[in-house]
Amino acid sequence: MKSAKAGEKASKALETKVILEPTSCTFRSAELVALMSPSGCGKSTLLDMIADVKTAPYTGTVYFNGRQRDKTFRLISSYVPQ
Repeated sequence: MKSAKAGEKASKALETKVILEPTSCTFRSAELVALMSPSGCGKSTLLDMIADVKTAPYTGTVYFNGRQRDKTFRLISSYVPQ
């Protein structure tokens, strides 16, 4: 097993990684939606981003009812992780 040098660790910390490719979807009222894919494909990451509970930095915009999500989003929605 190789040991990583301090410089290698620092460069990996600054590395940008695409977790989720650009995506778009619309959910209508009273519509049941299933999000299915193999393990490790980003389902939980996507749901965390939509629910505004993702702690790691990310870029992108989430719209709710046609407007950019704001602080009232959490007042009218809920998210329960598995």
